[in-house]
Amino acid sequence: MSKKQLVLLLLLMICLVLPGCPPDVPPIVVPPEEDECIEPTDPPDDGQVVIREEVEAAIFEYVNAVRVEEGLTPLIYDADVSSVALAHSKDMFDRSYLDHKNPDGLRPCDRLTQAGITWSHVGETIFYTEGYRPEKIAAMTIDAWLESPSHRKVLLNPVYTHTGLGVFGTPCGRFYVTEMYLKKK
Repeated sequence: MSKKQLVLLLLLMICLVLPGCPPDVPPIVVPPEEDECIEPTDPPDDGQVVIREEVEAAIFEYVNAVRVEEGLTPLIYDADVSSVALAHSKDMFDRSYLDHKNPDGLRPCDRLTQAGITWSHVGETIFYTEGYRPEKIAAMTIDAWLESPSHRKVLLNPVYTHTGLGVFGTPCGRFYVTEMYLKKK
């Protein structure tokens, strides 16, 4: 099995779209290619806010472009959902795990409910890589999700109306991406 096939197989196992919370899935790691990254000269700040916002905006725009190409309504950006997604990405970064369920047992639907967000359907995609330049993270994330039938199904699910994104990492370090999709009640 090639490296690309293995990555796609693992991505496929990460996300299933069901009403309510997605089930637990195994983690996926995309290692850097040789000579891909140049180490930053400045010490990273708390999540590299400018980089994070650029990557989140690129993913949001690309997901909606794909949805429109498929004849679907674009997702509405929700800042509250993005805060939940960012908190999950930061938690995965801080505690070095990759899973829809955090070490405390909270699933995507639990995290949204704790934040006071009402929903009827929830989906979540997560992505992890290390060693890549931030400008490549958005393209890598979307390409991987679109090549995976289960992730593509989440992106193109017509039931979802809102989305929130959270990217956390350091330049050329570990990067975690969480995108949450939901239909609000």
